[in-house]
Amino acid sequence: TDPNSTLGYRFDDKPGHDNIAARFLQEYRTVVIEDRAAVTTFANELATSNTLVIRIRSLAAGRTTAEFKLDGAPAALEAAFAGCPLTPLAPPPETKKKKRAAKA
Repeated sequence: TDPNSTLGYRFDDKPGHDNIAARFLQEYRTVVIEDRAAVTTFANELATSNTLVIRIRSLAAGRTTAEFKLDGAPAALEAAFAGCPLTPLAPPPETKKKKRAAKA
């Protein structure tokens, strides 16, 4: 992870997402979003959009913006996540607290 770089993105004219927790790998050519909720949000918006705009801000390299035209995203997402569905994680089960007997 490079603490000197930040990732942001938006789809079409929808509100953007800034400062996404991401890791920059392979000489800054690959970006990984590891948070499951953030990946789910990204994929859900990707499935219904026509354009993706990526913004990377870096102290060392300045700002970079790239625009991608999206075509066939739903089919690509279905294939990519076939073995690992994008369902939100279930909250941990609540533990029952033991009731203490009141002392008389």
